[in-house]
Amino acid sequence: MQNPLHNQKFIVGLIIYAIAVVLFGSTFFIPDKEAVFFINFLFVWIYRIVIWEGRWKFPDRNQNILFLLIANVSAYSLNRILPVFDVSTNWLAAYLIVLNGALLAYCFRKQLPDWIEYTLVPILASGLVFNLYESFYLLPLYPFSIIASFFFLISLHSFLPIWWLIFLSKLTAPYFNKDSRYLYPLIAGLLIPIFISMGFITQWYTLNRQIKSVAHQTAIKQTEPDLPRWVALSQVIEDGWMSRKILKAGLVYAVGNINIDEFTPSFGRMNERKKHDPFVVIASALSKPIQLKGAENKHLLNAVFNQRHQTEPKLWSGKDLETTNVATTIEVFPASRIAYTEKVINIALNRSDAWPRQQEALYTFYLPEGAVVTSASLWVDGEERPSYLTTRNKADKAYKRI
Repeated sequence: MQNPLHNQKFIVGLIIYAIAVVLFGSTFFIPDKEAVFFINFLFVWIYRIVIWEGRWKFPDRNQNILFLLIANVSAYSLNRILPVFDVSTNWLAAYLIVLNGALLAYCFRKQLPDWIEYTLVPILASGLVFNLYESFYLLPLYPFSIIASFFFLISLHSFLPIWWLIFLSKLTAPYFNKDSRYLYPLIAGLLIPIFISMGFITQWYTLNRQIKSVAHQTAIKQTEPDLPRWVALSQVIEDGWMSRKILKAGLVYAVGNINIDEFTPSFGRMNERKKHDPFVVIASALSKPIQLKGAENKHLLNAVFNQRHQTEPKLWSGKDLETTNVATTIEVFPASRIAYTEKVINIALNRSDAWPRQQEALYTFYLPEGAVVTSASLWVDGEERPSYLTTRNKADKAYKRI
């Protein structure tokens, strides 16, 4: 098989892909995410024109891979400004990097040692399972995407998982008959994600059922009507990674709904980025987590996991805000046994004004016993805006009203 680097169109695609990845990486540091997306979206069509031969069918498999990888980066860039998928959990982000790297390495499989191709086969097979999941997850979006595609081709990004699913099926199918040595890695790549999902779902279902059972028994046996249910639950729920996911489902972890809350104010927003974990999405669809009334979920998280900062309600996201500097000045008066601390925090907004959004920063201060807050001010463009210290309820009502 010819070395892909001897193909000029492949080299052009490789260069475009490298530039697109670098640009996407820059969105974590620069504010102009919209410009990066439109550049990467333009790259998709530029490379489509480069490999065009008067027909829609792709003439070369390697070029097809590069085209889809460039389209992938465009979709990831779009997700930075229109978050259809919430922020990926750490394991998911690592898997996506490995999967995209395996697809690129597949183009050079004949120039690499044989054992590398054996390694690529299960990764590509797992990509089948993952893109099948993504295709179902985006199912509610397809009608809108079809309608919008006649006006804005941007909506076609939602069909990428289906395209990948078809392409990976064609890519892995020959390995069933190619060599028996490829059969076991291929089956492993298909079954391991399924078995892991089943194990996660089983553990989720068992613990979720226990929590619901305790909640039901507590409601029946409760002798103190003034004692909230979450207090009794906090006495029996143990601090564990699965219980955290169950209690945070819908609050921090996506449970299957397309995320539009980044564009509208929400009085229930938590001070923690919403995350996308396929295992949580699937498990919560099969076994819905316990539904507590009002702010019981947040109180329970505070009591069991000590997450008061994360569960503090916010009206707007603060994902584009950055603490650039913290200066602390301390004066000690030993004779009076008093210490005075002044803290100055500089906050910067890391985004352009192309699509203006409200942003909100939340800071938590831990005061030693006997300490009091005497004043607080917000400085905007050199102008001081002093605060009024009052009770929590009055402050919350005033802030929401403003």
